Amino acid sequence: RLAQALTAVTVITAPIWMVFDSWFAYDPFDQLITVILFYFIVVMIKQETSRRWIWIGVIAGLGLMIKLTMLFTVLGFVIAILLTCHRKSILTRWPWIAACLAVSLCMPYLIWQIIHGIPLLSYWPHYAQYRPHPDLLQFFGTLTLMLNPFALPILLAGLYYLCFNSTGKRFRLLGIVFLFLLLFYSIVMRTEFRMLVSACFPLLAAGAILFEDALTKSRHKAIGFTYAGILCVSGIVLAPAFLPILPKEQLVEALHLKSTDQIPIHFSLRIGWPEMV
Repeated sequence: RLAQALTAVTVITAPIWMVFDSWFAYDPFDQLITVILFYFIVVMIKQETSRRWIWIGVIAGLGLMIKLTMLFTVLGFVIAILLTCHRKSILTRWPWIAACLAVSLCMPYLIWQIIHGIPLLSYWPHYAQYRPHPDLLQFFGTLTLMLNPFALPILLAGLYYLCFNSTGKRFRLLGIVFLFLLLFYSIVMRTEFRMLVSACFPLLAAGAILFEDALTKSRHKAIGFTYAGILCVSGIVLAPAFLPILPKEQLVEALHLKSTDQIPIHFSLRIGWPEMV
């Protein structure tokens, strides 16, 4: 229960999810479907049943219809499968059935692209041209800030648990997926940190499990609840800077801005909606 509580608190107090999950866009749905994908991967590993591949294929197909970043998550999953003991499952029919299901579910989109000359190939370069391309320091710095710096120990503990700890060895492919996406988004694509946040969910859960195990063995479980309390307080302090809580005039004062024209984009995009409608 402590691990569950810590995981939940790290998510609800993270600025990145305050911003992107408080307005109607495809990001919350992309995060939800990615978490469901990770869930079925974990269930498949724990129950050692190949039939769970069916659900993985369905979820991947739905994820592709929500946002194409699911393509890179699935690529990381395939690489992780090949690098771990789970690669023997490739010799069965179930992964291939899952792949067919995923392709079938996003077939309407693929057909539309083909009929219209695959405009995606010209859209992506133009989209990338007008997006920021942070260096590694900016990427990791912004990622740390937007995940809440107080949650960083849990994230790093989760990476250790999934990649280097003997207890978490069976779930190592989740750590490999994260490392692949981290390198892919930060070095290969040099894109924004927000592309990576969905892959952080398994690390936060794994880190919370490691924390609970350590605190239970040392009989200092109260430290965990204290830590959760610190995270909650930090979330309350951070919330007005990332959630539309304050009126824009007070927001200008709170952020020490000169005028409403300088309001950050995650606020300015919300201003004027009633009038526009």
